[in-house]
Amino acid sequence: MRKVISFDKKLEFKTMIGEVTSISLDPDLKFSDDGDVSGELIISGKYKLTAASRLEDDFLFSLPVEIALSEKLEEDTRNVYVDDFHYQVDADDDILNCHIDLVIEGVEKIDVKDEMENDLENKPKEEISDMRIESNLLDLSSKQELEEHLMIDDHSLEKNEVKTEVVESSEKVEEHAVGSLFSSFKDSDESFATYSVYIIRENDTIDTIMTKYNVHREELEDYNDLDNLMIGTKIIIPTQHE
Repeated sequence: MRKVISFDKKLEFKTMIGEVTSISLDPDLKFSDDGDVSGELIISGKYKLTAASRLEDDFLFSLPVEIALSEKLEEDTRNVYVDDFHYQVDADDDILNCHIDLVIEGVEKIDVKDEMENDLENKPKEEISDMRIESNLLDLSSKQELEEHLMIDDHSLEKNEVKTEVVESSEKVEEHAVGSLFSSFKDSDESFATYSVYIIRENDTIDTIMTKYNVHREELEDYNDLDNLMIGTKIIIPTQHE
């Protein structure tokens, strides 16, 4: 069995975002005793408040995952992994749009006893009587051979296309997405500066901007590339530190 489960998520930043400079996806997923999949997908990296900024900040989001499988898989064959991950930055709304494909693989468990009972139900009564008489005459080794004959191997499963269904609660996903589905900077212990964003206009100079916002050139250089400014460029102006 191989099942692909897709996630499309919008990750909202607390601050403005101009460019993602690095990003990674680290899955922390496992199978429960019942065979279901649970855990989290951790998305982390670095970003700039504006594309022209020199300063980079860290970001981290955690996406809880809970998938219920309608069929059980053999423990030594089951596996879950990320098959695809890509993203796009929406700088206007300060959102990171992510697409993730999870793959669940494994061999479905088959109960030999249930299979034998199903065979008996589908056979004529005369044949069932003959089978029971013969069964009474079998020794221990013959019974083991019978069970081995009735077992379905991996090749048979693929040939007959035995499928399982994966049930994902859309309501549960929506509930996490609306509330605290992703832990972002809001719960972090880090301190952030209060920024102003200024768009350079005609006749503006570094000196006039420094005077207007009462900042030093060194402070502006910490956040901006002052050697490549032009009309329409956005620059970050630190106005207060907490």
